[in-house]
Amino acid sequence: MENEFSTHLQQLLSRLTAIEKQIQANASCPELRRDWIPRKEVMTYLGFKDTRMTYIIDKYKLLHSKIGAKQFICTKSLKDLLSNESSFKGK
Repeated sequence: MENEFSTHLQQLLSRLTAIEKQIQANASCPELRRDWIPRKEVMTYLGFKDTRMTYIIDKYKLLHSKIGAKQFICTKSLKDLLSNESSFKGK
């Protein structure tokens, strides 16, 4: 019984260590993470599908970048667009 408990405890500790490593990996480069947002997150936040997001990026000249299959949008350009209400009124 004690041996079984010890085995479960070791497995739990291994899982916790793996989770801790993931958290540390996701927390790396916070400055970069703040400056660039994954396009998918922006789409989810705004409730846009892919075609609409492409239209918004092109029409409002949002600064964006692509690395491999991942696309990112510059936080500053998105904030500028969102803070300028006249942009959405057909300026």
